[in-house]
Amino acid sequence: MNHLFIGNNRLIKRIASHNYINDNEVKNKLSSDLFEFFNSAYQYSGGFKSFDDEVDLADNSSLWRITYDGEMNINDIDFDKIYSVIVFKQKYGLKLVAGGINRFKDHPNRAELKAKAKASLIEDNKWAMKHGWTEVSNGVETMYRQHISSSLIIDPNYLQDLNIFNDLQVLDKIHYQRTLSNGDEVIKVAYGQIAK
Repeated sequence: MNHLFIGNNRLIKRIASHNYINDNEVKNKLSSDLFEFFNSAYQYSGGFKSFDDEVDLADNSSLWRITYDGEMNINDIDFDKIYSVIVFKQKYGLKLVAGGINRFKDHPNRAELKAKAKASLIEDNKWAMKHGWTEVSNGVETMYRQHISSSLIIDPNYLQDLNIFNDLQVLDKIHYQRTLSNGDEVIKVAYGQIAK
């Protein structure tokens, strides 16, 4: 079990364990609840679009990292104890394609737990950039600018040279535009480490 710590030099408090899931049987068992978790997490940002449904999530993801309050038992997960989840696909290495926090909507300690969840998601993304790559835009791009080193920005010309996206159009030193599989045109920044 790995631990996530928050605090300063005087006070450090364990808030969670990290759990890595890449077993297909476990992914199939948890995918319905996790898909619902992501639908809730993305409800204010246009909806969860990384996967079509829970079957797509289980079948086409390669790794899940779940940050959990305490030690997580795969056979008895309390989704109210999940702080954050990030999900990867295998595409030029590990590509982070989804991440979200628990909103703790009806919890009496909502503010405290949501702050821990946000801190957890930032740490998850820092970990992810050591092991893979991602594309960000809008609010997530702002979070990355604040918490992820700009040295991890991937030059969009390099993405174009690798031909990762057929229609990538370089806009400036960090931004590019491309069309998503659903037809939406987006402006993105890529961070992390791409495997050739």
